[in-house]
Amino acid sequence: MRKFKLITAFLTICLASTTVVHAQWNRKTDINMFAQGRWSAQSFTLGGKIYVGGGYVGSFSNYNDLQEYDPTTDIWTTKNNMPGSNTSRTAGVAFVINGKAYLGLGVQDFNSFNPTPTYLTDLWEYDATNDTWTQKASLPDSGRGEVAVFVANNKAYLIGGTTGGNKHSNDTWEYNPATDQWTAKTPFPLHRIHKGLAVSINNKGYVTGGSAGYSQYNQSLYEYNASSDAWTKKSDFLANNGRYGGVAFEMGGKMYVGLGKDSIDYDNDFYVYDANNDAWSFLDNNFPGHERMWSVAQVVNGKAYIGLGWHYDNATTTQTLYRDWYEVNPTDLLNVNGVANNTDQIKMYPNPTKDQVYINTNSRNEGYTYSIYNQLGQVILQGELTGKTINVSKLSIGSYVIKLNSNSATITKRLIISE
Repeated sequence: MRKFKLITAFLTICLASTTVVHAQWNRKTDINMFAQGRWSAQSFTLGGKIYVGGGYVGSFSNYNDLQEYDPTTDIWTTKNNMPGSNTSRTAGVAFVINGKAYLGLGVQDFNSFNPTPTYLTDLWEYDATNDTWTQKASLPDSGRGEVAVFVANNKAYLIGGTTGGNKHSNDTWEYNPATDQWTAKTPFPLHRIHKGLAVSINNKGYVTGGSAGYSQYNQSLYEYNASSDAWTKKSDFLANNGRYGGVAFEMGGKMYVGLGKDSIDYDNDFYVYDANNDAWSFLDNNFPGHERMWSVAQVVNGKAYIGLGWHYDNATTTQTLYRDWYEVNPTDLLNVNGVANNTDQIKMYPNPTKDQVYINTNSRNEGYTYSIYNQLGQVILQGELTGKTINVSKLSIGSYVIKLNSNSATITKRLIISE
């Protein structure tokens, strides 16, 4: 019993020694109106309430419902179904201009073989007071889903998307609700982009992430000036390997990006972009739900609400669809100068492993040393992290603690050696 207590105390001390600070995430009421979790739902915020609807629910099925979330009561309420003659809508767009919500495009029968998917062009305006929809002008081009959208100067800008099959676009379309008209603008600089992440800051649009081709996850960030109809390259997204299927939202003049998938694995981290200084910082990697992609995120009264999504486990070929819901104030991680408190993070994979473990940090592993401890607190392996891998093939099966040290951080992880 004494030995067990010593081991437990050692692991507790080691795992608590990391300097990485995490946001205070609060679990809220699950979207229990949904029969199950879903991905690529449509979402918008209007009148202090969040609306989430549609999306893919697995087994080649999609929904067309609409749910309203009230952050003050933590209650979900079923509203009228999303509009249109289509029976479902997944991966569409939603935005708010001058107190009116607009929702449309997307895919009917998403991820289905029979019937095959239909890419939609319709657009609708939502009146929350009467819970009614009014049809607006359709996109004067091919239907599309997985489109990035931001609002600038009371107009919406839709970027790229999937237009059917394996075809993707880099179009930029402007929608003006005052005239109910669409106008083609300067295309996005990459030759194609779908599922990009977009926000508006000071009436300029910012687009990053998404995919520029098969397994080509975009790491670049571009700023769009609606007044001059021009794109400008900005500092690349901080995380290596880009980000696909994540979430993005704006708060306090900053862009927050997180979750999703890079070219290696699913992610649970978040980053913040300061447009004034064109600088990225690592923010947090402690999202309490499982790593996932294709979630939704909205902001109400200085707090972000994030949930839903999907995860695929390659080892067990298990698909998990989520309906959980979380609240966080990301600015809790910012210091008095508005800068992220954290400067680095670590990704370690695979874990469990049996021969080698890959280490990936934002500083590209420069200046790190590592020490691996057994359950008695003894250092059994150590050295400089000069590459991306540590050979652990000589370690016995069991649980270990790996500690990485640099001049600015000490990061501790639990390491499992398997058969």
